[in-house]
Amino acid sequence: MNRRRRHVAPHAGPLLTLAACLLVLVGAPSAFAEVRTRAAIPANGCIATSAEYKAAWDARQVRCVSPALFGTTHARGGTSLYPSGFWYAWAGSNTNLERYLELRRRYGDHPPKVGIGILSYVGYPGLDTWSVPTDLTVYTLPPGVRALVPSFETWFRLLDEQFGETGAYPLAAQRDLVLAYSRLRRGEDVVDAFQKVTGCRRDKLLQGAAPSAAIGCNRSFLGALAAGGPSPYDDGDSKTCFANFQSRYRGPRDAAAHSPVGSPSARRRRRRGRTPCLSHSLRRGRHVADDRPRRDT
Repeated sequence: MNRRRRHVAPHAGPLLTLAACLLVLVGAPSAFAEVRTRAAIPANGCIATSAEYKAAWDARQVRCVSPALFGTTHARGGTSLYPSGFWYAWAGSNTNLERYLELRRRYGDHPPKVGIGILSYVGYPGLDTWSVPTDLTVYTLPPGVRALVPSFETWFRLLDEQFGETGAYPLAAQRDLVLAYSRLRRGEDVVDAFQKVTGCRRDKLLQGAAPSAAIGCNRSFLGALAAGGPSPYDDGDSKTCFANFQSRYRGPRDAAAHSPVGSPSARRRRRRGRTPCLSHSLRRGRHVADDRPRRDT
């Protein structure tokens, strides 16, 4: 989780409410307050705390945001930003937080546009029918939590560190994944790359469809999903998911089989057994952190 952090006072209220998405800005835990005063990155006059971010939001101001602030969108009502089973969690950078302020200034008179714009920027699929109450939390990372850029290289290095060099993730498959996502032509995006690797149809993915043979997903990809077992959104956990893949998957260890490590289509879709171990996307501006920042309730 690295690019957007925010600090909000413990009693900070909602910043915005959407008609359909019900996206609101909420406060991060007061336990993070100490991090704010110890931030090593100078703000240079930029917004440096979640309280300042809330004030700018309320005033519909566009200002620079300190790299020490992060932001995460998440389902309303939970006690943490992500379900407890996730090994890593997503955060947006200060770049994203600045874009959100621009959306707020431009479309503040039409809150649903602001909310849909933020969810689209983050990478949510199926926004034409989105009805899940969603919050945006701004915070700083607590001591000891590191933020990493979510490249394929990062993911596979983390897996090697956690499980050792088991051979479950061949270098050839890693290379093919990197090439598929790094050689996008003009007009293409990560969903096009995902379609090329897995066969899953772009149009269906963007409508929020779960991966299946019915939308063209190939056997390697679906086999890897099945081997991994329940998603952390469905009471599973990331590390067990990866261990299951290593021990249960019997198909070819190709790029498609390794795509469940980062499925842009399944992100935040709570379809049982159909979300990947990490459920990550390679859109610009997303990061992961070692621990899931929790907020007071």
